[in-house]
Amino acid sequence: MRHRGVDDLVIGAPGCGSWMVARPDGAGTWTVTASGPRDIWAEIRETTVRWRAAGEPEVYRLDFESDGEQRVSAGRGQGALTWRLPTPHTVTEEATQ
Repeated sequence: MRHRGVDDLVIGAPGCGSWMVARPDGAGTWTVTASGPRDIWAEIRETTVRWRAAGEPEVYRLDFESDGEQRVSAGRGQGALTWRLPTPHTVTEEATQ
């Protein structure tokens, strides 16, 4: 989540309780604080490396399979990026949880 009036960047994963906050340190770099079972900052860095290796694609493709699977992809060849998205919850499933 980004609050337009604040310089801090906060990202959270409510499902597991992980979060991270990046704050400018005044010297032109950022200080990152993270907590929880997922290392969200490491995931962001890894995704950045993959994105750069794929040629910094500007266009992404979203595929919907007949079995409900959803994938996002960008780039081509060995450096192509792909992610399988989690299955969306239906309204009925959310109401029973």
